[in-house]
Amino acid sequence: MRTALLLFSLLTAAYSNASQPFEQCVELPYPAMPRQLWERELVWMKNIGAGCVALPDSPDLLSVVGIARKLELPVWILSEQPAATLRESLEPLTEAHGGPVRWIGVHATPEPLSRISAVDVHALALSRAAFEKQAGTILWTDVESTSVPAPHRGAISFAGEEQPTLTALRRELQLLRQWQPMLGQFTLEQPVRGAVAKLPDGISA
Repeated sequence: MRTALLLFSLLTAAYSNASQPFEQCVELPYPAMPRQLWERELVWMKNIGAGCVALPDSPDLLSVVGIARKLELPVWILSEQPAATLRESLEPLTEAHGGPVRWIGVHATPEPLSRISAVDVHALALSRAAFEKQAGTILWTDVESTSVPAPHRGAISFAGEEQPTLTALRRELQLLRQWQPMLGQFTLEQPVRGAVAKLPDGISA
């Protein structure tokens, strides 16, 4: 119970200031994955409650953004290019124009940015530590297995098998998905204390 109350207080603090939002994004390293898995994995991310998907900038970017648009899944473009340069080609796909692109550039999301590997056995503890910052963005990496430039096993295999460490990602996404709509309605109040009264003889508390 104590742990649950502590977590609730951390989440309440994180969302108490609307100007300092907290975001969670899941990276899809599609250039290093088989093309036939792109849509399957985006559907999976949406189903587990991903708030957005982070996409590297590559020649196939528009194809993946198109899939995300169909799924109504917000997109963060991970690009070192100047945002203005990339924005010119992506402007019709930004949220302002009804598209899925929410952020452009590696520093475009709320700061500070915490990168957490989904295969790290300490992922849950690291994500809770990120929540304590009360604002910022968690970027979940190593979620997907990749084959380029060399095979790398992520938290989910090409066959869709999930490693136990993926539980942390699932829990954190669902946690904010369920609580976020209500957190803005909560306010901090002074603790309630009962009136002092003498108990009947023979009764103690």
